[in-house]
Amino acid sequence: MPNHQVGFNYSFTDLVRAFDADPQGDTDAHYLLYRGDEILALCLRYKYNPDPTKVKVGNDQIVAEWGKKLAALKGKKTLPLYYSQRGRKLYEYRGHQLITGDTEDQQVLEESQGPVPLSRIVSLKPVPTDAFSPAH
Repeated sequence: MPNHQVGFNYSFTDLVRAFDADPQGDTDAHYLLYRGDEILALCLRYKYNPDPTKVKVGNDQIVAEWGKKLAALKGKKTLPLYYSQRGRKLYEYRGHQLITGDTEDQQVLEESQGPVPLSRIVSLKPVPTDAFSPAH
């Protein structure tokens, strides 16, 4: 985990490098940084996730598979969240988040539809800075 500070901004390229994450192509799950099968961090953009406490997972096969892996971390692991606000290209570090739940309910997904069709929504809860340890 890089020594990033809450409120500081980073480019996606800098985050990939800092986490030693796998490089991503056009069809990858750009809302996550990962290495192999391990999810390292969340990288959410306002366009797709206007509420940074809800990860809207698209329904493209690769994206949906990563969403399922993310949901499987419920209550097991905290992840650093980087959020790019409307009109921004940089990602602001928002601290660690705990996955608290998810839904695949079609009515909820349809009501929450954004620029892409959704496969699930994963809920996050901020974790106080002093509450997480390297074991999380």
